[in-house]
Amino acid sequence: MTVQTTGDRTDPVEGRVLVVEDNEINRTVIVRMLKKLGYECDVAHDGREGLETWRAHGHNLIMMDCEMPVMSGYEAATAIRAEQGEEGGPLIVATTAYVSNEHRDRCVAAGMDVFVAKPVTLAKLREALTRCEALAAERAAGGGKETDSSFGLVAS
Repeated sequence: MTVQTTGDRTDPVEGRVLVVEDNEINRTVIVRMLKKLGYECDVAHDGREGLETWRAHGHNLIMMDCEMPVMSGYEAATAIRAEQGEEGGPLIVATTAYVSNEHRDRCVAAGMDVFVAKPVTLAKLREALTRCEALAAERAAGGGKETDSSFGLVAS
């Protein structure tokens, strides 16, 4: 995975960001904020659709709601991690209204990299992308995936 610079931002990804969110308003807000930051997006309405979209396009960054019908974000992230093996795979940013340690632990167990509390704001999104940038650089340098203890919570 490479870190590329476009304009004033350093990208943790090449290509488009996949936004997996069942709530239309949340999905629209996240996509608009990402576009404001210069990212192009693809969207999926549930975990199964997100998994299929990732399989088809190989996104390097996924914004994943945790609680969705059909297939949860936890299930989708677990499936992605199982399929990508030791290759590093996409960076997965969990988006959830639940910020308890239990939910954080579920995100870590599913293989998510960063945890953003809803409502997602532009400041929280920027912080999450900064964390993703650091993770991408670490992976590019051979550092692998962050450990459980360094899992990033963006809550305020």
